[in-house]
Amino acid sequence: MDFSTNPTPNPSPETDYILNVRQVQAEPQPDGTYKIAISTNRGIINGALHAAENNPGAIIWGCRYNDFGGGPADGLYKEIAEELTPKGISSLRLFYRMPGAEPGPFEECVLDLLGGVSFLRALGVKAIGVVGHSFSGAVVIKAATLSPHISAVVALSSQLYGAKQVDQLAPRPILLAHGMDDSVLEYRSSQLLYEHAGEPKELVMFEGAGHGLQECRQPLKEKLTGWLENYLGPTAIARRN
Repeated sequence: MDFSTNPTPNPSPETDYILNVRQVQAEPQPDGTYKIAISTNRGIINGALHAAENNPGAIIWGCRYNDFGGGPADGLYKEIAEELTPKGISSLRLFYRMPGAEPGPFEECVLDLLGGVSFLRALGVKAIGVVGHSFSGAVVIKAATLSPHISAVVALSSQLYGAKQVDQLAPRPILLAHGMDDSVLEYRSSQLLYEHAGEPKELVMFEGAGHGLQECRQPLKEKLTGWLENYLGPTAIARRN
């Protein structure tokens, strides 16, 4: 399948960064997902689309290549995406253009998220949530400050750099979660983001959990699934409209 989208305008007057979405190719996969290639003036953004029928709501999961889009806690993103699809919530596991352990310049990854938003909007999605872990936690927060089409934000074990404008998200909801035994990014970073964010907001701290959140996988999964369904499910969107 081929999708054409309108160019994404300059996302921020503060920078010279412009990303234009030119074309999107979608290749069906044996597992029912679509392999997505978003062609832009800055390169190709790859991803995996879990498409729900009549999808009014969708989630973009910001991913690095080296976790294959599975996310933290041993593939939590992919598992939740598969469970939410039959509930009417689509998912785009979006891989940042810069592969490897380091995903590349922060601003480029923000543009990738905005490119994903443009793609989903072209498909008719009415409400978009974004989820990111660690570095990507700040990426999704920043992207949401630049796009009014992002309706809900989840930042897991987030860094502070790039997320200082978290106060601009309100009245859109934000969920923050952090492991209290995180040795990579101190849990205080999520506490600070929570303190500066406007309502509605929620902070969940997991005792004994490290940066990757494997130790709290099940309660985190339950929290994320319920929270995302509450804000992006068909019933929630119909009620809001």
